[in-house]
Parts: sequence; structure tokens; C-alpha cells
Amino acid sequence: MRRFGFLVFLGLLAGCHDQPTTITAPDPLFSNGPTGTVVVVSPSGDLTGVTDAVNIEGALHTVKVDGGTVSLAKGHFYVSRTIAVEGFQGVIEGAGMDETTIEAVRRSPADGDGFSLPEPEEWTFLLPEYWPGPVPSVLQFEYPAGFVGIRDLTFVVNDPNPADPYDHYWTTGPTTALSWFVTLLGGDFDTSTERVRFQGAPGGTNLIMAHFVILGPRGLGLLGQGDVLYRDIILENALWYGLGVERFRSSTITFEDSKISNVWNGVYAGAYTTSNPESSVRVSNVDLSGTVYGMWFSRIPSGLVVTRNRVTGTPATGRGIFLRLVDQATIEHNRFTGFQFPEWNRAAVFAWNSNHNTIAKNRFEDFAENTAAIRLLGTSNGNYILKNTTERAELPETTAPTLTLLQPWSCMKTPTRITSRRSCFRRALPCAT
Repeated sequence: MRRFGFLVFLGLLAGCHDQPTTITAPDPLFSNGPTGTVVVVSPSGDLTGVTDAVNIEGALHTVKVDGGTVSLAKGHFYVSRTIAVEGFQGVIEGAGMDETTIEAVRRSPADGDGFSLPEPEEWTFLLPEYWPGPVPSVLQFEYPAGFVGIRDLTFVVNDPNPADPYDHYWTTGPTTALSWFVTLLGGDFDTSTERVRFQGAPGGTNLIMAHFVILGPRGLGLLGQGDVLYRDIILENALWYGLGVERFRSSTITFEDSKISNVWNGVYAGAYTTSNPESSVRVSNVDLSGTVYGMWFSRIPSGLVVTRNRVTGTPATGRGIFLRLVDQATIEHNRFTGFQFPEWNRAAVFAWNSNHNTIAKNRFEDFAENTAAIRLLGTSNGNYILKNTTERAELPETTAPTLTLLQPWSCMKTPTRITSRRSCFRRALPCAT
């Protein structure tokens, strides 16, 4: 039925050339825009989420031929199944972040008919170690053929159990949560997401991740190339990840001017098992709160810069910035406030097996007693700690291979090593024995 609807869309498109394409329910009209195909889609008002999903998917298939634009009109769209498009190139945009909303809904709440997963033929990017089969997303772009732009929209899920139970890598047992709002899977491509709001229900239990990009071909550990931009994002309430990019080489990854709250991990870049070489990763002016891990970076050998961000801690916050197997990064001019987690494996800046990083000119404020500002553990070596401050004093400068700086800014023993006393004397701060 969906394929028949798409053929009807193409037939209508062939006969119209003067005005931007407009889709309304139940009688769509099409035409070409001035710079490639432009399809304007209006909300149908269908609360089952069937009509809007058909219209948006048909429009995306239409514009991908020449990299055109799907323009969603002002209003509220309801979607009850995954909109899956392979080989997409182009833009999907709304009338403004708070003007155009796409809501993920159950198709028929009364009889238990939930948000539908992709069909098996629409889920070819199989990574058995992560996803043995389809998972539900609002927008799923597999192997994009070129640039993908997403802008001026709000994605929201309000239903506490939007999907019927299915298995997901990031949950223990079956879940009824939406897996992603947006996911781009596989290949080499550029993409930007700008002026977009992602919103789950309070508590984050009905949304697992907001937006995720996985570059590269099928197969664990294989890398892809592309430039990825997140800008002016507002993200609230997700169970696991907020924004993430994985498996990249020779790429530019940028997160900037955004606000993320109440997620387990706000910003993620890297890969768990494979190095991500020859890339630039930059995070700036991002405000994070209510996270367990504010930012997590994994296996980035060079090119990481994290600057002018703010991380506000909670009793559950474990690590504001986590460097895992990261080298030659610059962490500077960030502000960490209200951390309250005194455990040995937690800190505002936590580096594990990470070398030759510069952690400088950061500010740590309102920490609970014995809560660490900076910890360097494992085989970390050659890291530079300088000109970091608190509301009381400047932290000591040091290149100690293993370091823990605690409120009230004394050194302490770690489970594996004892920090060098000399690193504490520089600012005449006492060393704990």
C-alpha cells in the first residue's frame, strides 16, 4: 500500500511545474521548486499517525532524486511508524523549532497497536552486536547518497509506551520506548541538524536516544567519512544517549550552541572498539544538566577540542567529561558546577588511559566535599593540568601521570597509585596522607 501511494505521488509530480509542491490530506498536489524539487507538506490532522507518515515519506522519496527540500508547514504532525528512506539526499525542514512539531504516537492506543518498526527490507544496516533487527525511529536514513539537512523542527513523544515490546541493545529485556527520533546509518555523507528540539517524557523512559549518526559500511569496527554538525539543539529527557556520532575517519564533527538536560549521556563521539583517526571533533557552548555522563569521547587519537561549555552536576552525575583512550585533546574554559559524587571513579573531568591532553583554564564551583574535579587513571601519561580554578583558589599545575584533585583541592590516594607530592606544593595546598 505504501509503495502504491508513492507511485501516485510520482505521477502527480510529473504534471506540475509552477508552484512548490504541497501535500495535504487527502488530495496531495505537487510541483517543482526553483532549486530542485520542493515538497510542502501540511498536517493532516489524522491522530492515528498514518496519513502524515505516508505524506512525509512520499515527499522524502520525491526530493531525494535531485537533493531537494521537504518543507513541513506550521502545525502538528502525528507519526505512528518509522519513516525509512534509503539513499536520501536533501533537506527536511519545518517552519521553526516551536512552529512545526512531529509527534511519535501509537497508531491505535485503545487496542494496543503501537508505533510500528521498520519492515525487514527497510533495515539493512544490521550490526548483530548492537541491533539484531529493526528498532523504531521517527526518521531513519540508511546509506544517504549526499548531504542530509534537518532543521527548524520539534520532535516529541508523549505516550509513556509508544511502541509494542521489542528487544533493544541498550535495555534489559524488551522495551516499549522509541529508539530514536532521527538516525542516519551507514556510508560516507555530510549532515547538519540545526534549530531542532528533541523532547521525551519527563524521566526519559519513553525515549532511548534522540539523534545518532553511524558512519561507515556494515560490520563492527568499519569507519566512514563525513562532516557532522549539531547546532542550536534543545534536548530533554532520554533514557540513554542525546546526540552521538560514531565510527568516523578524516571527518569534522561539531556540537555547538545547544542545551541538553535529563539524559544519561548528553554528547557522544568516537567508537567503543575502533580508533577514529585524522578527525576534528569540537564541542563548544553546550549547556548540560541532569546527566550521568555529560560528554563521552572514546578512541580519538587527536583533534578533540572541548571549550566554553557548562556542565551542572546532580547527585547522579558521575563524569562531566569522560576521556576514554583519547590523546592530544584540549579541554579548556569549561565550567563545572554542583558536582556531588565522591566515588573514586567519578570526577568532573575523568581521563582513563588517555595521554598528552591539555586540561586548562576550567572552573569548578560548588562541589560537595571529597568530590573530584579531575582524575587521571589507568595508563594516562603526559597530560598537562594548568590554570584551573575554583571559587577559592587556583588548582595546582602538574603533569603527574595519575592524579586526583579533590574539594577542598588536596591530593589523595587512588586505588592504583599515589599522586606526586610535588604537584601539590606548587600552590601550597596540603596533600592527604
